[in-house]
Order: sequence, then C-alpha cells, then structure tokens
Amino acid sequence: MAVSSLFFHHLDDGAKVRALANVCAALRDGGRLHVVDWGRPSGLRTGLGFRLVRLLDGGRNTAASARGTFPGLVAAAGFRDVAETDSLDTALGTLRFFRATA
Repeated sequence: MAVSSLFFHHLDDGAKVRALANVCAALRDGGRLHVVDWGRPSGLRTGLGFRLVRLLDGGRNTAASARGTFPGLVAAAGFRDVAETDSLDTALGTLRFFRATA
C-alpha cells in the first residue's frame, strides 16, 4: 500500500504522472494507492479559499486539482479502479480522497 497526503498539487502534470507511475511499478499487482489532496472546489467559498493555495503553489501545478482531472492522471500512470472515496470542505478548498489499484 502507498499513501500520499497533500503532495501531488506541488508537481506539474508530467511530474505527477511520472511519480505515480513509479509508485505503481513499486506496488505488487493489486496493491492499493490512497491519496488525499486538493481537488475541484465544491462551491464558491471553497473556490475562493483555493485561490490562495493556487497563488502559493502555482497555477500550473494546481491546475489538475482545480479542474478535477487528477484521477485521470492516476489512470494514465497505470492504475486501475481509480475512485474518489470522500471529500472534505475546508477554508482553503476541498480535499478529495482517492484510491486506486496497481
């Protein structure tokens, strides 16, 4: 099993896919990946808070989070059964919880 918390929004999309592919390769077949990171804001309030995160971490690096396309990057890295399992609204945006299978 591999777990990541608030890491991937710091990387551009290419680096995200490369890092995820390395994790996928390191896991045994059927191994699980669990990620919690910023995702598409669930509303106006979380969207306004997420602007601060995007300002600090860079619009390019946080674009997949803002668009909600991070699960597609996980799949592009070789994972299957990618699913969002939960979300949590905070003052700085919406945290999204994902799981995937190697």
